[in-house]
Amino acid sequence: MDYLRAALKAGLPIGEAIKDNRYARLPDEVWQEMRREHARRDPDESDRTFYFRMRMTKGFSGCEGALGELCRRLRREAAMSAAERRVLDELAAFEWSDDADEADHQRGALLEKHFTAVSAMLSSETIGYAQAGELFRVPKRHVEYIRAAVAAGIAPREAARKNRHVRVPDECWARMKREYEAAESGETDRAFYFRMRSEHAFPACEGIMSRFCRRMRKEKLARALASWTARPSRAPAHRPVPQISATVSAAGV
Repeated sequence: MDYLRAALKAGLPIGEAIKDNRYARLPDEVWQEMRREHARRDPDESDRTFYFRMRMTKGFSGCEGALGELCRRLRREAAMSAAERRVLDELAAFEWSDDADEADHQRGALLEKHFTAVSAMLSSETIGYAQAGELFRVPKRHVEYIRAAVAAGIAPREAARKNRHVRVPDECWARMKREYEAAESGETDRAFYFRMRSEHAFPACEGIMSRFCRRMRKEKLARALASWTARPSRAPAHRPVPQISATVSAAGV
């Protein structure tokens, strides 16, 4: 309701104000125009006012959240150091191969060279995860995964390696079982996975390890239930009800 009141106050027609444009896909030319308009805007103008003004004067058809994210990104870029800007410029200008395997190799090299700097920019909120994903051509969630892996001691190139279809030898699973049974109870599946990759070179992906951990928990629960049901019962022994003899019964009559 606050949004609708603000839109009407800014002069936006009611039909435009209530239009759902959250999923509108806009061409690059529109975003370039928004960048130019952002550079010329009054510093005291709020992002919402800027959004409504772009709707009214430039026919911007995207949602408020998308334009707001662009405004925040441009403010972060304006506050960057020269070294940070050089890293982002180099990544943005990188020419990727059309070959998937070669692109994976290129990604690994870029991660080894620049991921530490990009991770520092993520920590300081100089850039966001979506922008970092665009620079390395990976989904945003994969950037989060790589950061967690690096924090656990895994090299960026190794963290980004695709290992979904790797066959794990039986002896490796036997080692994983021993390690899981000896692990601390508070260790998460992800922490256990990263530790196994770092300490024992576990070759497969996190999803395979997660299924293994769930199976181990089920087996542990099944053993606990079997042990509990196999214990001898502690219920008091059944005592027979005493019978009154016929002689006593007749004497009492």
